[in-house]
Amino acid sequence: MARLIGPAVVGPELGRKGARVNPCAYTLIELLVVLSLVSLLLSLLVPSLVSARQQAKSFVCMNHGRFAAVEFRIFADTYAHGYRGDSEQFGSRFDARDFLESLYEVGEFWESKGITYEAYRPGQRPIICPSAPPGLGRRGGDMTSWTPAVDPREKVSYAMNRRLFRAPSIKNGILWEAPVLLTERILNHPYTPLLFDVDAEAAMEKTTSPSNCHIPFFCTPNVFLENYWFPAMRHRGRMIISFIGGHVVSTKDPMAEKQWDWECHPSLGKKK
Repeated sequence: MARLIGPAVVGPELGRKGARVNPCAYTLIELLVVLSLVSLLLSLLVPSLVSARQQAKSFVCMNHGRFAAVEFRIFADTYAHGYRGDSEQFGSRFDARDFLESLYEVGEFWESKGITYEAYRPGQRPIICPSAPPGLGRRGGDMTSWTPAVDPREKVSYAMNRRLFRAPSIKNGILWEAPVLLTERILNHPYTPLLFDVDAEAAMEKTTSPSNCHIPFFCTPNVFLENYWFPAMRHRGRMIISFIGGHVVSTKDPMAEKQWDWECHPSLGKKK
């Protein structure tokens, strides 16, 4: 009659000199190979993750630009616009500064009850670039006054085309800037830049007196006003620009496109 034999219990193997060897152990060479492979994979993966994060921030920034363009078109529309703040006194015309204050919800658009100051976040109003320095705040007050309603101004990330706020004019042979009041006709200029990335820290270095303390909020590449041109290329060397027509582009050279109308200022009789 056959006898059943159970499985044998196998112990650690014996080395050449009788030393016990653990068959599950890794050699030093194997560990070095594994570490080398992990390092190689990380070196390939990290740049991809960084690039994906940068692309995501650029996408968010472009969406902010689209939001601003849509809001501007509503603000400019004679029949669709809501409350225009101080521009209510101008009838069908409006001041671009009031549009910016409506985006930031400062000045007459200040809605915080009993709050004198608060941190400003993109989730509240998307007027902050996700790649810009954090720490922007706001308070109830005029955005362009010497006592800022949006500060610190070095943290401002977007600026509006200055030609929609002030336009060059010659008076008595002297070049100066004339105030601009916009009308619905500005919507007929879809290729006019509206809002774009700026380096507010560089702008504030050019601020010398209360008369130009609003520099970070309005920007233009006009050659006669070089102090008002401070673009930021923080999206992998590219600048994001939204246009009155509602479209948004990313560019390395904002002055290269001939069809972009940087000089549009309808209130002075040019390009009506």
